[in-house]
Amino acid sequence: MLLDKKSSEDRAYAEIMAMILSQEIPPGSVMMEGALAERLKMSRTPIRAALRRLVSSGLLDITSNRSASVPILSKKDWDDLFELRLRIEPRIASLAAMKFGPEKGSFLRELVEEEKKEHHDDNLSLQEINERLHLGIAELADNKYMFMSLNQVFWRCQLYVCFFDSFLPAAKERVVDRFEKPYELTSIAQHERIVDAITSRNAEQAEDVMREHIMSTYQRSTSYTS
Repeated sequence: MLLDKKSSEDRAYAEIMAMILSQEIPPGSVMMEGALAERLKMSRTPIRAALRRLVSSGLLDITSNRSASVPILSKKDWDDLFELRLRIEPRIASLAAMKFGPEKGSFLRELVEEEKKEHHDDNLSLQEINERLHLGIAELADNKYMFMSLNQVFWRCQLYVCFFDSFLPAAKERVVDRFEKPYELTSIAQHERIVDAITSRNAEQAEDVMREHIMSTYQRSTSYTS
């Protein structure tokens, strides 16, 4: 099913992720289990498990004293991430199209339709929809090494995207509806085209649109640093 009941670990993972992506916990911060447990009104056990998942997903780093911390952001790191993502994710989309079967990939259409909604079920955030779409396509590609590679860079890329978005002038002046943002509409349209290509088993088109999608994200975010 698209939506399911979350465990304490899942909720901790989602809430800590949201705090990192919104810069409520800024780059360079060391993650303190006790403080997070008190803040989220949870025991340390789900917090500890969530932090391990965030490290595994690439959203947190391990410091020299084995604590988890939010990565320090740099232009070189950003460029390196997108160079790797641009090399592997278009190929992943192509493989997913070649191996697509309705019995395994019907969730893709559900995710695209959910992304189009103005309001989402409280159990699923926009970030989670994006994660399930991209990593779900990687699962369909059925190459565990490509999946592992993408999983390592996906959320680190999102950290940069959200960081750059927070400096947009419009974001400082007023709350902007996501459907007023041209790049948001472009991203949704690209997701739909990627899913259309995969579900029609058009490997070449799936690869091309995924490359276009990654490049437009990189170019939009990089323009904020110039």
